[in-house]
Amino acid sequence: AAPAKPKPATATATTPPAEEIAEPPAGGAEVAATATLSFAISPWGEVHIDGKMRGISPPLRNVELTPGRHRVEIRNANFPPYVEIVDAKSGSRIRIRHKFQN
Repeated sequence: AAPAKPKPATATATTPPAEEIAEPPAGGAEVAATATLSFAISPWGEVHIDGKMRGISPPLRNVELTPGRHRVEIRNANFPPYVEIVDAKSGSRIRIRHKFQN
């Protein structure tokens, strides 16, 4: 019985390090898995991403996005909305510049 216990213990000991090795890349991937969307809006605009209000730019400068396609709409009550579809890639930086004018 004693020799049987070390083998499962060895197998069990081998399994957690494999999980531990898998976890840090996942944790690191979470940090790098987002894309940064930055704004330069003039004079100002409400930032809506995929239909959700995320803030007013300025002062809002950056928003983290998950990878994939996103619909970004910038609204200013005095002008027609500006819409842009962005394709966010992990670790990338996307800049949206828009000046509302008549």
